[in-house]
Amino acid sequence: MGFHLYPHSLVGIILMPVSQIFAWHTVLKRSPLFTQVFYISMFYFGWALWKRIFLHDSGEIGFIPFGLLALTSYLGKRNYSVIATLLLLINFGFAAKLAFGNNANQLAKMIKDDTSAIGIVWAYMFKAYIISSICLWGKVFHDFLQLPADGYDPLA
Repeated sequence: MGFHLYPHSLVGIILMPVSQIFAWHTVLKRSPLFTQVFYISMFYFGWALWKRIFLHDSGEIGFIPFGLLALTSYLGKRNYSVIATLLLLINFGFAAKLAFGNNANQLAKMIKDDTSAIGIVWAYMFKAYIISSICLWGKVFHDFLQLPADGYDPLA
């Protein structure tokens, strides 16, 4: 049962770069940080929850930190958003260990049980997604730290 048998897997290959382009575009705009982070984290929360529930991916735990970040950013709570972003970065750290502790063939075999060309493309896309995500959420973490402790966002 290989990766190529699942059309939703192709959606993942497409969603990884498209979602990162959208997320980076959103974060780099001069608009309220809490609003930006809420929308981005809600998207990734939904994606992770979809994978967990409907695709039966028991290893997908990203819905937890993304959900916490969506909630804390919706509430405009700076300190809690900092903590939620840190938890998210830790989550991506574990994913990075998996992604970069294996070559593309090993990663495709381990995660997708597929070492065909599409499995290898997925593995490289996943590695790029992890790097981009760590940078993105690292920037968000930094931006949250720049806000006053009361959470006031001057762009709001």
